[in-house]
Amino acid sequence: MPPNPPEPTDAPEPPAPVEQLLGMAVDTLPINFALLDGEGTIRWTNTAWQTFGERNDLAVRPDSIGVNYLDVTESADDERARSVATKLRRLLAGEAEAVEVEYPCHSPTERRWFLMRAAPFTLDGERYAAVAHFDITDRVRSERTLQRFQRAIETAGHAIFLTDADGTITYVNPAFEAITGYTSGDAVGATPRLLKSDEMDLGFYETLWETISSGEVWEGTVVNRRKSGALYWAHQTVAPVLDETGTPTEFVAVQTDLTELREAQSHARKLGNVLRHDLRNQLNVIQGHADHIEAGEGDAAAHADVISRTVSELVATAEKGQQLSTFLASVTTPAPENAAGVVRTACGSIAAAYPSATVSVTAPESAPALAVAKLEVAIRELVENAIVHADDSSPSVDVTVTATDDWVEVTVENPGTGVPAMEYEPLAATDGSQLFHDTGFGLNLAFWIVRRSGGHLDFSGSDGDTTVVTARLPRAD
Repeated sequence: MPPNPPEPTDAPEPPAPVEQLLGMAVDTLPINFALLDGEGTIRWTNTAWQTFGERNDLAVRPDSIGVNYLDVTESADDERARSVATKLRRLLAGEAEAVEVEYPCHSPTERRWFLMRAAPFTLDGERYAAVAHFDITDRVRSERTLQRFQRAIETAGHAIFLTDADGTITYVNPAFEAITGYTSGDAVGATPRLLKSDEMDLGFYETLWETISSGEVWEGTVVNRRKSGALYWAHQTVAPVLDETGTPTEFVAVQTDLTELREAQSHARKLGNVLRHDLRNQLNVIQGHADHIEAGEGDAAAHADVISRTVSELVATAEKGQQLSTFLASVTTPAPENAAGVVRTACGSIAAAYPSATVSVTAPESAPALAVAKLEVAIRELVENAIVHADDSSPSVDVTVTATDDWVEVTVENPGTGVPAMEYEPLAATDGSQLFHDTGFGLNLAFWIVRRSGGHLDFSGSDGDTTVVTARLPRAD
C-alpha cells in the first residue's frame, strides 16, 4: 500500500468571507454610513460615522448601536431633523423608494453642509435601510460663490455678454437687453455682429479679434447699433477665458453705455456758447445805459432801472445755466419716488414765490414713479414757466397727477398764450440737443431731468390759447 502524500506546508489561506470584505470596504469610505433595521435601530456603523460622532458630540454616538436612530432624530429641536425622521419611517414602511435631503450641520469653527441618502433593502423578509451622509460643503460653497457672481452680473448696470471660442453669444445679462434692445432670445446663438453699426472700419474688428485670440484683453470705445436702429457709444472690455494650456475657451465682454454722457458733454459745450452769447448781450445793455448816465443823456433813474433789471436777469441766467451745466455733468440714477408728494411740495414753494398766482393741484395720495433726485426742480420749472408766460397778472395754473399702467403723468395747464413756441419747439421736435437763449434754460433743465428719469415731455395746445405741458415718468411698482 503506497504511503500517504506529505501534507503541503504552503497551502493558501481561505478567502475572507464576502460579508467581512464588504464591511472593511465600507469602513474605508469617507462617508458616514449606518445600517438601520425595520424599526429604525442602528445595527452597524462605519469608522467615519463613529469618528464624526465623537468629534461633534452627537447624540447618536458609536456606542449607540442598538439605539433607535429615528427616535433620537425626532427628539431633536430641529424641524428639518424631525422631517427626515418622518421620511425614513415611510421608507422603512415600504411607502418610499429612497430619501435624499441636504441640510446644514455647522460646527463652532466651520460652516458645513451634508447630503443624506437612504435606500431600503430586504433580507430574509426583514426591511432594512442603508443611510449615508456625504459632506457636500465644498460643493455648496462653490454653488453659493457662483450664485453671488451670477446675481452680480444679473444686477450690473453694464451690458455683459459671453461668447464661445468661435464668437457665438452664449449668454447676455438684463443690462445688455436694456441697452441694446436685443433680448436673450435674439442674441444667444448669434454673434456680436448683431450690434455692428458700420461706423467702425474693418481694421478695428481685426485688431480686436487678434488681441483676444492671443489671450490678451482688449479695451476701447465702439459705436454699436441698437435693435431700434439707433447708434450708441460704449466703452467695451473683452477678456478671454483661458484653459490650462493658455488657449481661449470663451470670451467675456463688458460694455458701458456712453451715449448719454457724450450727449451731455456736447450739450454742455453748446450751453457754454449760449451762456457766453446771452451774458455778452446783457452786459452790452448794461454798458450802454451806463454810458448814457455818464454822458448825462436821458433820465438817469430810468437808465439805472434798466441796469438793475438787466443785472437781475443776468444773475438768474448765470444761475440757471450753472444749474443745468451741473446736472448734465452729474451721474444720475432713477429711483422710486412719490411723484404726487413731489408735486405738492414743488407747487407749495411756487405759491409762496408768486403770491398773485393761483396754483391748484389735483393728485392722488401716492403716485410712485421712477425719477432722478431733481424731479422737484423740474416740476417747479414747469409751473414757474406757466406763471411767467401767462397773460393774466393773477394767473391760475392747474397741475394734475394721474397714473396709468405704465406711466405717471404730471400735467401743467396754463390758460393764455402759454410758453413761447421758440422755447418748447426745439425740445418737442428734437432730442434736446438744441439750445435756446435766456429764459429757456429752466425748461431745458426740466427736459433733461425728465429724460434722465426715463420719461419725456409733451407739449400741446387747446384752441390756440392754452399750453399744456405733460411730464411722463415711468411708473414704479
